[in-house]
Amino acid sequence: MIGVRVFFVGGLISYRALFGWLSPWVFIPSLLVAPVFQILLFVYIGRSAALESDEFYVIGNGLQYASIPCVFAMTNIIAG
Repeated sequence: MIGVRVFFVGGLISYRALFGWLSPWVFIPSLLVAPVFQILLFVYIGRSAALESDEFYVIGNGLQYASIPCVFAMTNIIAG
């Protein structure tokens, strides 16, 4: 139970620290909805090209998008 509390409180504090100037209406589409549609796009392109399986594209895009919030945060820190 302590781990769940740390997860949510840490997430809230990180959100406030890094994205305090953003509203959730900007945060959710830019960092949650857009990656899902990009993953779907590349899965369908890969499926039509018949080069690799769908898992290859899902895992690759998932790893890429795991780094996007880090890059976004570092850009905001440097620019701010």
